[in-house]
Amino acid sequence: MVLLLKTTHRMKLFFELTPNVFHVWSEVPLLTLTLMEGNSNMCNEYMFQFTSGQTPTTLTLPDTIIWFDGVPEIEPNMIYQCSILNNIGIICGV
Repeated sequence: MVLLLKTTHRMKLFFELTPNVFHVWSEVPLLTLTLMEGNSNMCNEYMFQFTSGQTPTTLTLPDTIIWFDGVPEIEPNMIYQCSILNNIGIICGV
């Protein structure tokens, strides 16, 4: 059994994502994220959510991530969720 935790961040705009934790930001102008090394005997999933305001959030992640459906273009006034597993990233906005 894998325990997933949720943690909420306020103004940490530069952050190292912990695997198997759902990280949440409210509205942020920019978000620069790196991936903490995970456990070798686990599936290390990196998950996060943020809100893009009137000006689209500038999202920066490691170049090693391969994006489903191409590099994401962040739009204004959207809430985004992202999952990264085995360096494959999936992001969607609503």
